[in-house]
Amino acid sequence: MAFTILDPLLALHPALGLLIISLFVSLVATLVYKYTTDQVIMKGLRDEIRAHQQKMKEHKGDPKKMIESQKKAMEANMQYMMKSLKPTLFTLIPLLLIFTWLGSHYAYEPLLPGVDFNVTIVFSAGANGTVELVVPPSFMLNGERLQPVQPEVTWIIMPQEEGSYVLEFKHDDKVYQKDVLVSGLHKYEKPEKEINDGIAEKIIVGHRKMMPLGSFKVFSWHPGWLALYIISSIAFSLGLKRILKLH
Repeated sequence: MAFTILDPLLALHPALGLLIISLFVSLVATLVYKYTTDQVIMKGLRDEIRAHQQKMKEHKGDPKKMIESQKKAMEANMQYMMKSLKPTLFTLIPLLLIFTWLGSHYAYEPLLPGVDFNVTIVFSAGANGTVELVVPPSFMLNGERLQPVQPEVTWIIMPQEEGSYVLEFKHDDKVYQKDVLVSGLHKYEKPEKEINDGIAEKIIVGHRKMMPLGSFKVFSWHPGWLALYIISSIAFSLGLKRILKLH
């Protein structure tokens, strides 16, 4: 699925691009929420829930009244959730498409000209013989093209120019191919290609995982693109709802 309107963001720092997309998606979702819900009813339900919760605190010493207030609070909360479901249905498919696009552009670092990377072919048990890697003319190969078959055979290669290329792995009369994209933008082909023909299992291109915040860590946790997107979306959504005084 192509989102060409978002392509200019691919030239930005990944953290900035993700924050802009998160803000845009949060704004659209908030506006959809505003115009697909009756805010008078939503406010009334929120007030009713708070009132019942307050009564639950007041009736701590009276289990019967506390349970009655709790039941009414749950009923009001259920109504609130059901009415909130409508805008969610409107935004669900666009959100899934956005997530797919983000995953195909921000999950891994792109392959860059002048930077080497690994490419590996994984063989099934019992495979033998030799395997040869054939690279495009603009690629430099570090090591021997022809290698003995092992469970995993890896080469180090370096592209010299941007573009779309095909790597070929020759084993006996079999030729396996893997598309690679070399780009200064946040674009790449899927790092893995499944084969499973009884001889070879898959081909893996050694993309580094994208860390949009660089070396920043929270204790031992190193946030990736998904964490940054989710946290920023929650923050933007809460802020926008407060600004627009939504309930």
